[in-house]
Amino acid sequence: MSPLCCVLLYLVLPAGAFTGDINPADNKTTTFLDNLLNGYDGRIRPNFNGEPVVVNTSIHVLSLGSIAETTMDYKATIFLRQKWEDPRLAYAQFSRDVTLDPEFLQSLWLPDTFVVN
Repeated sequence: MSPLCCVLLYLVLPAGAFTGDINPADNKTTTFLDNLLNGYDGRIRPNFNGEPVVVNTSIHVLSLGSIAETTMDYKATIFLRQKWEDPRLAYAQFSRDVTLDPEFLQSLWLPDTFVVN
């Protein structure tokens, strides 16, 4: 069984000076996005050399398919959701939430999640 994982990236930014709609042509938005990962290393976990990162995880079972009792195999469709705070991504330039392209995930630290069967 190969697991299917769906990741939703939703970056919440603290209140700041920006109050308009996000417009790619806007210089503030472009500058913000260009500088978002300056000095950020996704290979290093948040709070490195400090407190462990608390990762809240929820799993919702959407369906259970066929179950083979002889081989102990089964098929399941699940929705896995994880939430944690990475203070290295905190910015005060915007007062809005920012939803980013999924390719952005390749640059971020992600928890090493595994499921023991």
